[in-house]
Formats: sequence, structure tokens, C-alpha cells
Amino acid sequence: MRIYIFLIFVCVFVSCKNTSKTLPNSSGAFSEVVFVVNDALWDRVAGDIVKEVFENEIPGLGKPESSFKVIQINNSEFSSLFKTHKQIVIISKDSSSISDEKWAKNQIVAHIKFTGNTAVFKSDCLNIYSVFYDNELKYIRDRISKKIESNYSNYIKQIFNIDLLIPLEYTLSLDTNNILLFSYNPPKKEEIKHLLIFSISNSSTNLVDSIFRQTDKLFELNLKGSRSDSYVKIEPNYSPILDKGSYRLLWKLNNGFMGGPALIKPYFINDKVVVVASIIFAPDSSKRKYIKEIEAIL
Repeated sequence: MRIYIFLIFVCVFVSCKNTSKTLPNSSGAFSEVVFVVNDALWDRVAGDIVKEVFENEIPGLGKPESSFKVIQINNSEFSSLFKTHKQIVIISKDSSSISDEKWAKNQIVAHIKFTGNTAVFKSDCLNIYSVFYDNELKYIRDRISKKIESNYSNYIKQIFNIDLLIPLEYTLSLDTNNILLFSYNPPKKEEIKHLLIFSISNSSTNLVDSIFRQTDKLFELNLKGSRSDSYVKIEPNYSPILDKGSYRLLWKLNNGFMGGPALIKPYFINDKVVVVASIIFAPDSSKRKYIKEIEAIL
């Protein structure tokens, strides 16, 4: 019953915005969450639970990266400097609630009640985590939607009957036999992103294996390295992780030294499965922002 009441707070408060035009723009990054709580409670129990929930490792990146960076501020230090942050959680003995744009535009402020029940507190933290996670994806989708190649999106809809947002920076590098490949590979940046789209029959007895095998086959045929015998393939030594309807895994360059995160999402359309497989190569950067963008696209 308590979780149900808390979710009502989420639905009601997130949808209610402060329409004041005098609010400043929010500060900080979506990857950061400011927690306002006294040091004693943080050090005794709250800090460990918060870090367990919010600093959990993002699967399928190759190197450990946490979902969020946790910033703890003591109540006495919670000044106007911090009140404009995008994401704030205030831990106290008051009731749990969420408000939208309390002190700044595009801001979410959550209040979590803590009375000593660690199980309930962790449950509330998980609910807030989901709100922040979904809000970041919504922001990215909104940003992408303002700069998309609508012809590409319409073309994908026509062929595969799915809706994808293709950013303007991508080009259509392959279009053959109902196989599409969208690529971003700028000449002066060590950054590569590919989106491969194809379909298979939904009648396979082992559908997941069929998806991976066909993805691997198309990677080998269409994503080549600088050598004639080098090509992209799914990393066989990493077990895919199913997360929110997508498979998180790693890719590597056969007979090469490149690799990185990959995301594969199946769409079940009548008797077919439309597969969107994405790979990312950005050796000098955090992979978090790239995988979030792919999640938003898919």
C-alpha cells in the first residue's frame, strides 16, 4: 500500500509544473543527483543504500560506469547554489513526494521519508531512480526529435513498421534487401556509431539465438575494419544482459583492436521480428552518454 501511495505522488507531482517565468534554468548534469541529508544519517545507513541504488554499474559498457553520480549535501549547506540542480533528493522524516520545477526549470525535487525502515527507504529510492532514469531519456528524445532526419524515420516506418528517431548526424550507408545501416563516422573524431536494422521470422524455436546469429552475420558482412580479414562481431565471452526490452552486450573487431558497447532491441511485428542493433566506438570518452542516446533512439 505504501508503494502505491508513493507512486500516486510521482504521477501527480511530476505532471504539475511551476509555470512561473522567473525560475532560473536548472544546473548540473542529468548524470548527477544531489542528496540533501544530515551527515550522521548519511554515514550511518542512508548513504550505503543510496549508493547501492544510484551508483549501480551500467551493464554492457566494457568498463565500469555508474548510472548516476551521487553528491551528498548536509542540510545546513543546502544553499541557493545547489537548489537549481536538475535532480535533488531531500531525505527527512517528512512525507515522500515529488515536485517538478520547484526552484528551477527542468528540475525534479524528490522528498523521501526515512524513519529507520531500510526496506521501505530502498524501495522509495528505486522509485526515484526510475523517475530520474525515464526523465533523462525523455529529455534526450525531445532534443533528438528537434533535429531528426524525418525522411529516414518515414522510410523505416514504411519498411519495418517501427518508429525510430534518426538524428541528423547519421547517414544511410546501406540500403539493400530490407537491411538498413545508419552510420555516424566523422573524419576528425575518434567516434563511430552504427544502427543496423533488419527483420527475421518469428517462427524460430530459439529466437534469441537467431537474433544474435543474424546480427553477427550482418556485422561481419557490412562492418569491416581496415584489413580485409577484420570485421565487427559480437564479443562471445560476454553474456548478453536483457534490460528494459533490449540486450546489452559488447562487440569487438575480429583481427583488430577496436571494441565497445552494443545494444540490440527486438520489435515483434506480426509474424516478424524487427531487430535494431547498435554499436558504439568512443575509446577516449565515457560511454554513458552514448548508450543513453541509443536507448532514447530505440
